[in-house]
Amino acid sequence: MRGRIAAWLIVIAVTSAAGARAEPAWQLHTTLEGDNTPALCKDTSSVGLIVDILARVISAKANSDSEKAKRLFEIAAKLQDEICLRPGKEDIVILRCALDQRQIGNSTVSLVKMSALLHADVSAGEQPFYGWTYAQVAGGDNKGADTKDADKKWCGEQTVADARIEATPDLVQRIQTRLYDFGLYVPQIDGTLNAETTEALIAFQKWAGLPATGQPTKLTVEKIDSTTAPNGWLSLAYEAFGKNALLEGATRRVAEEKAVAALRRTMKGEYKVFSVPNPDCLALSTTSYKHRRTSYGQAFVGVGRSDSEAQSDAMASCNRQKTGGTCKVRTSVCPAGVMPPRYEPDNMPVNSPAPSETVPRYEPENIPANSAAPAPRYDPEDISINGAPPPRR
Repeated sequence: MRGRIAAWLIVIAVTSAAGARAEPAWQLHTTLEGDNTPALCKDTSSVGLIVDILARVISAKANSDSEKAKRLFEIAAKLQDEICLRPGKEDIVILRCALDQRQIGNSTVSLVKMSALLHADVSAGEQPFYGWTYAQVAGGDNKGADTKDADKKWCGEQTVADARIEATPDLVQRIQTRLYDFGLYVPQIDGTLNAETTEALIAFQKWAGLPATGQPTKLTVEKIDSTTAPNGWLSLAYEAFGKNALLEGATRRVAEEKAVAALRRTMKGEYKVFSVPNPDCLALSTTSYKHRRTSYGQAFVGVGRSDSEAQSDAMASCNRQKTGGTCKVRTSVCPAGVMPPRYEPDNMPVNSPAPSETVPRYEPENIPANSAAPAPRYDPEDISINGAPPPRR
């Protein structure tokens, strides 16, 4: 990689001293091949930083400060080694967009966007990258339908603005917190981009109409930050024999913290937490029985848009999954007060006014057509404590 930067540096020095020389024009949406293919950088800021440093190299050389030029060159080389990729012979790199031009000495540098199909990561498909070149970039006068589609896909404002972001622990923890408050399955907010967090990110990206990569990107993070989480949650903390605390909170985490704190004042053993956003109601049903002088308890949660619907769901789950005993409803609660209706774009009357809520609220049920369903907020089929007891004889 340093040899490649050295080659570029020689070109810069020559053009600075002897004037700009003609470089072959590159056509948009064509494959780039050979040693002149730019390094693949993840974002435009990385490219800009490298070009800025090389510009200082030229300035130092012009001032006959070869020692300073050498130090700056080494910094540029090391930086590119760290943040950019050198495409391999089996990688397919396509020039997509001309983003900007800069004047360095007597040379014009073009900042470009590329798509690359990496042999080592074929399953990821074509990925966006950024780079720079001295070659002229030509788009062509006659643009057919395929070229227009490619421009729209790769060079639109949103696509150009998007870039993968380094998944630092702080960023991942922030993302996990938001996804959790949206109601997605995030077992632990620990700053680790694990499989569960990736699946939750994919679910959100599908809902938002973004590429479902499961990776943090600029647009994904912006969408996560600007989307309104469900406001108002019911959280049920409970144990197998029916002790429970069912409380409301402004966010999922607040409601769960209140429910757990209330339950822990009366018991210290194993418990579970189950939460839903308003206007859903919650109900808890339990059953208990003895087997070989040992008492067993099982608890099941039901969800519905009314108190009776939640109770019915809890009883159905209990009767379907219980190992023994008689099911009975222990508690049920609906959100207090009048809750605002959810925005359901598929159920809007003709000529109805636009919803007053300008910021979209995350609705896991509102996934675009043909998308795989996200991980559910809850699984009524799998709510029991202490596992399945031994079968009755």
